[in-house]
Amino acid sequence: MPFWKKSEDPWDYEPEKPSRPAEPGQEEKDCAPSLMDELRDWNEERKEKKRQRETPPPMACPWCGQEMEAGYLTGGRGVFWTQGVPTTKKLLLGAGEESTLRMDAEGGLLPYGSAWLCRACRRMVMEIPEEEIPKPPTPEEAAEQMEEQRQQEAQRKIDRGLQG
Repeated sequence: MPFWKKSEDPWDYEPEKPSRPAEPGQEEKDCAPSLMDELRDWNEERKEKKRQRETPPPMACPWCGQEMEAGYLTGGRGVFWTQGVPTTKKLLLGAGEESTLRMDAEGGLLPYGSAWLCRACRRMVMEIPEEEIPKPPTPEEAAEQMEEQRQQEAQRKIDRGLQG
């Protein structure tokens, strides 16, 4: 039998298709939201919270007053601020924990530190974690450190004189 002449055999029977809503986005108001709708809403909320968390607040430059550009600093083994100027000893042996401040307190697996850059006056601003601010030595501690350094230097001079 040709295909355009369908018989009433059961295999030729096409069931009635369910009617669709008038508009594709229109659904019945009475039914509860589906699991997919709840997941979509949750995902949108999560994305918004992530966007707010990852976007640092805007900051005006404390020197010139212009709007600063938000960014971040990273490093291979961390981002550190060290007191004073870089010397060969500090670079090779390290400056010591009392004069070093770790600046990459944010992030998990790949740590970073938020920073704001002012291109007009070519300066950068960072926030410091409260618990990591190094305390400057008291005058007594500074005097003790100076005395220890003098004694160590005197001992080195004596050792060099004996070896030479």
